[in-house]
Amino acid sequence: MIQRDELEQIGAFLKPHGIKGEIAMEMFEDVELSELSCIVLDMDGIFVPFFIESVRPKGPGRMLVTIDGVNSDTEAAAMAGAEVYALRNELPETEDSEDGFYLSDLTGYTVIDASNGVQIGTVTDYDDSTDNVVLILQSAADSSETIYLPAAEPFFEDIIPDTKTVIMNLPEGLY
Repeated sequence: MIQRDELEQIGAFLKPHGIKGEIAMEMFEDVELSELSCIVLDMDGIFVPFFIESVRPKGPGRMLVTIDGVNSDTEAAAMAGAEVYALRNELPETEDSEDGFYLSDLTGYTVIDASNGVQIGTVTDYDDSTDNVVLILQSAADSSETIYLPAAEPFFEDIIPDTKTVIMNLPEGLY
């Protein structure tokens, strides 16, 4: 069974294109879809692999994709809006920090403010849908509060895998 930590989101399906099952896909990552063994979709909480039959460009950052077994616009429409994932081990190595960590590797890590040693919270996710990538934390002070911190390299002072700790130099008043 495919687990979420084995995946990296690479795009999202938009809408069917034509009547033969082709679907438009917005690409979030620079990935050659034809080189992947499969793409993965979240189908009711289960990650399911789908095999690509063909890919062709539709414009900047968009592709037209034909999936094996999807043969009509109705079947393609059922996939519209779905997030598209790739198996992380099939993606080219790109590091999010000089320590060689992907941001997704930091899930579950505790974030400490380097200036005062205060525990800010625990990383639950990250958002890289814009140029300003952020870490998403559950606040240590109030577990119902969500904190968003910039995930830019200059803010990271240290990442300590043994204790699952991230030490960050953050501007005053950010959290």
